[in-house]
Amino acid sequence: MRVEAMKSRSVIGARKGISLIETLFAVGILMVGMLGIAAVLSVAGKNAVDSQTLASSQVLANSWLNDMYARNIQNPANWVRPVFNTTTNVWDWPSMGTASPQNSPNSSYCIDPLMFAFSPNISVANSRYTLTNFPYYDALANPLVDPSISAASGAGLNWGAVPRMLRVSVGTPGFPATGKLAEEIFASHNEIAEIKSRDSTRHVVRAFESVGTSLQKTATRQDYSWFATLTPKENNSSAYSSQYILSIVVVKKRDRVLDIPVPSAAGVGDPRALPSGEIMAWVVPLSTGSVPAGGFNGGGGGRVLLVGSAATESHTAAGQWIMLSRFDAALGRGVFSWYRIATCDQEARMMNVGAIPTEYGVSGFTLPFGAGNATLPVWVREVTLSGRDWGMYSAMGNASDSQVSIATIVDGAVNVHERVITLDEN
Repeated sequence: MRVEAMKSRSVIGARKGISLIETLFAVGILMVGMLGIAAVLSVAGKNAVDSQTLASSQVLANSWLNDMYARNIQNPANWVRPVFNTTTNVWDWPSMGTASPQNSPNSSYCIDPLMFAFSPNISVANSRYTLTNFPYYDALANPLVDPSISAASGAGLNWGAVPRMLRVSVGTPGFPATGKLAEEIFASHNEIAEIKSRDSTRHVVRAFESVGTSLQKTATRQDYSWFATLTPKENNSSAYSSQYILSIVVVKKRDRVLDIPVPSAAGVGDPRALPSGEIMAWVVPLSTGSVPAGGFNGGGGGRVLLVGSAATESHTAAGQWIMLSRFDAALGRGVFSWYRIATCDQEARMMNVGAIPTEYGVSGFTLPFGAGNATLPVWVREVTLSGRDWGMYSAMGNASDSQVSIATIVDGAVNVHERVITLDEN
């Protein structure tokens, strides 16, 4: 017994380390823990950035609303619109005239001087793009087709006329807001621009920009900018009423230039080569596997599919805001409303439009206006929208399809501040 005890103590005393298997297990547990921490930090970092963006955009939206009132921008007398002069072949900027809310009570408006100030062209012959509208497409543009295809080559692909907002600038007749004035009013100036040296030992230097010939001021990055949409209240009849729904749309790092591609019979076909600041998509509602006529009820929003041309980019993410539009037969005009994307799938799915009923279990599926064919390549995003009630209508394949819903995806739209206002008209 004594000999066995001594052998046992000698064996225990002789072990001075751990085995390879124990080391591998320990390293594996450590790696799993580190990966978990890294994943949590990544999500926490994104949530922190989203929270900061939301807070900053809300403060800016309130400030810009007050600025809008202070500058009397809500007064149509201070708006100007682009009208092409066929005699001089240039764009004139008259007052609103017959397009004013009083003379055109069914119209909705987008106040957006920044786009006009920095875009080289308002429109190009035979192109689907035009800055006179919001979104910047003509009324017959098909969201399932490459928008760079020439309008003359779109036989069988055109949709019926769908509602668009009239895009206007601010200023006096003949003199729309210039780039500097538009930036001063419609862009943020809180983010100071800095110049960083490649030498990490040197201090960061504040950037300046020239003002006049001898003065300078601190340069800003202008990360945030805004534009406004105005639409008559839902219960307004075709007679004029000064009650409008104002939406201050805050956009982060917006592309302020519409560089219209040269239209062609085949189109560009490359999403990276096409404007992506305002993308259209057909809205297909999802509810118990069918396309309901009721739409969103109870103020809770609902699930929908966003379907767009494969030649465009989707730019869709949770927390982003998009605008829905359609024709309302009862009111006899277009209606528009902004919605927040509550949830969104991870990435767009690419397929032919005819595969949507099978892939998503949608019945009663018909292409609006009977335009296009089932082999059109599209991207599809499944999203949940949060916002007010909205009527949804199934496509019938005929002229009544102007009541189907279209989504306008503004890249970088991070906040929308809404209220009912009274237009100040002189």
